Amino acid sequence: MNNHLIRILSNHLNKEITAPFDTDWAALLKLAKQHQVAAIVYSQCKNFIPQRFKAEYEQEYSAALFYYANRKRLLDRIEIVLDDIEHFVVKGTSIAQFYPSPALRTMGDTDIVIHEEDREETDKRLMSLTPKHVQRNNGYEWHYSFGDMDIEVHDHLIYEETISKRDFKVYFCDFWKYVIKNELDWNYHVLFLILHLRKHFMNAGVGIRQFMDIAVLTVYGPQFDWQWIETELKKLGLLQFAEHVFAVNEYWFGVEPPFYIKKASLEFLTSATDLILKNGVFGFDNEDNKKNVVINAIREKKNNRIAMLSLAICKLFPGYHSMVKEPYYFYLAKLPCLLPFAWIHRFGRTIFNRRIKQNIKILNKTSFADAKTINLREEIYSDWGL
Repeated sequence: MNNHLIRILSNHLNKEITAPFDTDWAALLKLAKQHQVAAIVYSQCKNFIPQRFKAEYEQEYSAALFYYANRKRLLDRIEIVLDDIEHFVVKGTSIAQFYPSPALRTMGDTDIVIHEEDREETDKRLMSLTPKHVQRNNGYEWHYSFGDMDIEVHDHLIYEETISKRDFKVYFCDFWKYVIKNELDWNYHVLFLILHLRKHFMNAGVGIRQFMDIAVLTVYGPQFDWQWIETELKKLGLLQFAEHVFAVNEYWFGVEPPFYIKKASLEFLTSATDLILKNGVFGFDNEDNKKNVVINAIREKKNNRIAMLSLAICKLFPGYHSMVKEPYYFYLAKLPCLLPFAWIHRFGRTIFNRRIKQNIKILNKTSFADAKTINLREEIYSDWGL
């Protein structure tokens, strides 16, 4: 099943026709939906998908076209209202233009970056477009929902240290010098995309679509200065991880790495394929990834017990930025001093909803891990140069 999906995506990326084949079409659809690439599968296989499955595949394809058209109309309106405010679009929406069929590169939201001092004016202008729901998280992204389309407005590329010994935040806080005419320089953008992929990999997990984004840019993107990118990746300590990403893309899609990399072993490429395909688009389909947060904390604290105890305390008493995102604690946005009260409110809701046992299970999954689990995840990180 994995091989079928990868071959279809490779054909699409390389603008090739997919030869007819037989498979478990229900299982393929499930896997494609988990990675949000079902529209691409339909576009490549529509002439030979069995009739009893065709309607479900076609529905995914039609939905992708519908969302693409609506998203484009919304972004055109946003560009008009933000006309004199410096901003740029980052990640999925900006990458889609380079896909062989841009409408088929699905996405959950569109990320727009602005200057911090333009936050209030940007909010005022976006509100003039009458979003159906707004969530303003102080110090983090502000979320505007327009029905089936979501806009996230940021004033930083990175808000916190991204699981690392290295200070990525310092490097990526000075991004405005790379912005020209409301577009982030693509060399710098690629650095950010690789860091972002790494962040997802080490948190909840990452699926095939983010790898495909890098492959698409490698083949169809603007003219890159790959020598500069390689040098900067090395400075950031990201080069080894990036080399593994390019190795996987060569194995899956036949995309030649943009600079010299060591040949990856077949054992690594096979295990990488199994892991990424098991993840789903953001890793939520792989239960094993819930332990990643534990391993990351242990790496920071250097002590298993202290790290796991700290995690448990953070889960029981979440910080302001986590709590203010929850609609139940809306009052924190104006009164951060009520955080202790919000914790009591949260415990009360847990008791009232009879979710104590469920929350204990979640706490155990996300705050504690045995030595075997820790060693297995460390091996995976090591294999990827992390």
